[in-house]
Formats: sequence, C-alpha cells, structure tokens
Amino acid sequence: MNKKGFTLMELITVIAFLSIIGVILIPKINNAFKESRADQLESIRNDVIDATNVYLNTKCGKDYYNNLISDDTVKIYLNSISDCGLIESKIYNPMNEEYFDIDDEYVIVNRDEVGLISYEVSF
Repeated sequence: MNKKGFTLMELITVIAFLSIIGVILIPKINNAFKESRADQLESIRNDVIDATNVYLNTKCGKDYYNNLISDDTVKIYLNSISDCGLIESKIYNPMNEEYFDIDDEYVIVNRDEVGLISYEVSF
C-alpha cells in the first residue's frame, strides 16, 4: 500500500518539537536585539564624546575650553557641536527608535585636580 501524507502523530510530534525550539530561541533572539541596541547607543555616545573632544580643540569650542580651564566643568549642548559640523543634526536613538533632540541633549566635561578630562553624555 502506497500512502501519501503524514499521520496525525507525525504532525503533532513536529509541532511539539518546533514549539520547544521556539520557546527556547525567542527569548535569546530578543536579548540579542536588546544587546545590539545597547551596543549601538554606546557607540553613539563614544562618537559624541570624540566629537566633543575635537570641538574643544577647535576654534568653535575655544570659549568652552577656556571655561573648562577656569571652572573645571562645562556643559556643552549637542546643537553647538552640530553647528560646528562635527556631528549630525539628527542622532538616532536605537533604544526607542526616535531621534534625540540635540537642543536638549548635552555633554558635561569635567577636569579633575590632576587635569584629566572626563565626559558625561546626557543620554
């Protein structure tokens, strides 16, 4: 006898097997996406810090640099850095899939007693 198709037991076994694989893999895939977005955001922060460092050493940021020498802390808004052409005017936020408002976001630049500079990005 030549039978075509699958039995009910074969179909149930395959569905159960695929369900188990799905239950195991879906959370891992979601975590991988979250980690990827977090890595993208960290990369954006590093790019903004690099641009801020360049900004302080150019003619555009000369006043902030002079303030940093006397005050130990300055707050630089991203729109100032963007106006100098060092970052884009639209910065994508991978965490909420929108753009940052560069008029509200900033970098705080601190100089410690030894003269080491540290950066804190507002996002």
